[in-house]
Amino acid sequence: MNTLTATELSRDGMAAVEDALKKGPVHIIQHNRSQAVILSEAEYQRLTRIEEQIKNATAEPSAWEFLLKHPGGCASPEEIRTHIEEERNAWESSGR
Repeated sequence: MNTLTATELSRDGMAAVEDALKKGPVHIIQHNRSQAVILSEAEYQRLTRIEEQIKNATAEPSAWEFLLKHPGGCASPEEIRTHIEEERNAWESSGR
């Protein structure tokens, strides 16, 4: 674990953080316990992208996305109606 004590952080400031970040995420230690973790901007952006991909992967497709995934009428009219109704209900219940 890459660590930096609160005392070192207070004494050396950003220089200590920059040096420690060269080795990866930095755990800030205070009273012998990790109190915070500092990430590089690149690592933060990478994690944010992963989080967004996970959120998008688990989200229900919109009616338009559903129809695009079923080109040429592969979905039955009843499947389409059901999906549109579910999406309409979700919008109405969310107050949008």
